[in-house]
This record gives sequence, structure tokens and C-alpha cells, in this order.
Amino acid sequence: MIESHRQISHYTSSFKGRIRRILEFKVLGFWRKRIAENMANQFYPERVITMGPDFSCAEWLMNAGATSILLSDGTIIKSQKEMRLFLKNHGFDINNLQPVVPETKIAEEFYSKNKRQSSINNDIKYDERWKHVSSIHIKEVIQIDATDAVITDKGFNYLQECKSIESLKLNFNDYFGDEGLLQLSHGRIPRTLRKMEICFNPALTERSALILSKFRQLKRLHMYFLPNVGKREAMLRQLKISLPHCKITFPEPFFIGMGYESEEERAAYKRIEKQKKINDPKKKP
Repeated sequence: MIESHRQISHYTSSFKGRIRRILEFKVLGFWRKRIAENMANQFYPERVITMGPDFSCAEWLMNAGATSILLSDGTIIKSQKEMRLFLKNHGFDINNLQPVVPETKIAEEFYSKNKRQSSINNDIKYDERWKHVSSIHIKEVIQIDATDAVITDKGFNYLQECKSIESLKLNFNDYFGDEGLLQLSHGRIPRTLRKMEICFNPALTERSALILSKFRQLKRLHMYFLPNVGKREAMLRQLKISLPHCKITFPEPFFIGMGYESEEERAAYKRIEKQKKINDPKKKP
């Protein structure tokens, strides 16, 4: 009888401990995200209007921990120091930024509640809106590394007006989810993006398939280890139907890596693992 009470007590205490740890993890995650949003992902339209969408986006990406970005003039920026120096060489002191009022109000109208997608994608209106800023634009966001990156949903506002981003890697980042991709789909990115990679993101769900289907110019889409996607194969089928001209890969999370192993390599690895289990008597039932 005493032993039974001990077992029940142990089970109850361990169960409560697990619940407490789960709640602590969720609370910690909530506050981590809030801190990330307030420190590196606040959206300042006045900085975008003054420096232009690409330069302000470069500033945001580096402050949020992006590994590197490639600009249309061939410049590769890999650190905050390089970003500050680059902007300074183009007349912008980010610590003492002097607001620039455009000749027209088109730039300000973009940030109104009544902005339209047609206004964003119209090249003539775009050139008119940003004629007061440099023509240099971001060609490629090479990688956002979760070791340092703190990209949240709010930060994606900085990407909406970037002129011609062709490649985007959003790996190892658990601060953004479906809402971030939705923000991305409202800008110019869907008409310019050719390559996209999203690996190791626990926040994205099957809903992201519907959002990604708007990126009609994609030629390559790779996804891997998205644990919140419950129906991986169904999502993959939906994407292949929506984007028939895009090479899409979303392999089962079998390897520790980026999921780029070929089917032959995966099959060979499975055969080796199966043979090991047969040869190891300890693993036999």
C-alpha cells in the first residue's frame, strides 16, 4: 500500500514537473520573441523613406544577425561594421540620420492603411516613389543564421519594397512563422524571388503552403525539418501543383543536416542502419 502511494506520488510530481518545464519554456519563448521584436525588428517607415527600401533593409538584416547580403553593385556585407561603413560612404550616418522629405508624397502613401499591391509592383510608380534614393539594391540575402539572427514577423515589413531580391535563405530561425511569410507575399518579393530555402523552423505550419504558392517566379524551393507541419507529403503535393515550374524539395527529416542528400544516399544509409540492427544482438527483440 505504501509502495503504491509512493508510485502515485512520484508519478504526480514528475507529471507536474514536466508541465512546469513546458510552461516555463513557452513563457521564456514568448518573452524572447518580444525582446527580439522590440530590439531588432521595430519597423521605422521614416528610415525607409530616407535611405530607401534596400539600404534600410540591409541595416535591419545586419542588426538582426544576418550572415551576409549581396548588393547589385557586387558589395558583400557580412557584419554591422561593414554595413555602417557602406551606408556612411553613401551619405547615411545611421546614428544621426537626417530625415529626407521626398519631392512627392508617394513614398508616404505606401505606408498608409490604403496601400495597394498594384502600386508596389508597378515599376513606373516604384521608380517615381524612390527616385530620391540610390539605385543600388539587394540582389541576394545569402543566409540568415539562427546562431545570431532574431528575425520576427514584424521585421518582414522591411523586405516588402526591396527592388529585386533573387535569393533568400531563412534557415535556423524560430522567431518567424506563417505571418512573416504573409508579410513577404504582400511586397515585390513574389515577382523577383527565384530561390528560397527554409530549414529548421518550428513555427511554420501547413498554412505556409498557400502563402508560398503566391511566389510564382520561384525556380527552386527547399524546405527541411519543419516540425509543426503535420502533413509534409500533402503540403509538398500542394506546392508542386501550385508552382509547376519550380523544383521543390521537402524531404523527410531523416538526417542531421540540411536535407540535401539524394534519394540514393538516403536509401543506402537506411540499408546500413538496418544491417547494423541485424548484426547487433543487443538490439534484437
